Amino acid sequence: MRNTAIQPTAPATPRRREIDHVTLRQMFDLLVRAREGETIAQLLDDLYEALTIHFAGEESSGGFFDTLLARHAAQVAQLREEHRVFLEEIARLRGEVTPELEPVPSKIVRQLVDLVAALRDHEALEEHLLVDSIGSDFGGEN
Repeated sequence: MRNTAIQPTAPATPRRREIDHVTLRQMFDLLVRAREGETIAQLLDDLYEALTIHFAGEESSGGFFDTLLARHAAQVAQLREEHRVFLEEIARLRGEVTPELEPVPSKIVRQLVDLVAALRDHEALEEHLLVDSIGSDFGGEN
């Protein structure tokens, strides 16, 4: 079987590398197309690790969420909570998907597709709020 998982690379410095939205979208695409237990299990492991890094960067001091807080405090609180929920859901699904699971039940495939749709919506909202915040900083209409 061909391993389609994105393999994280070791950082050159002790700081973990950032994971951007483009990389996350690629991972989402791989996950919704995967149908083999071994591949899904690896992709869920990779996605959990990538989102942990991505979310930590957004929530860190001086991170993405700090840019949004001035205008979008309520939405930032919602996004933070969604981060926790997403990681819990990935861990739950990973507990159900073992490498030996063949075929992967359609129920789990639907849950993966729903999870990816929710993650895409989440990332789109983050991008929208950032554009809105940046626009207001430069006198844009909002």
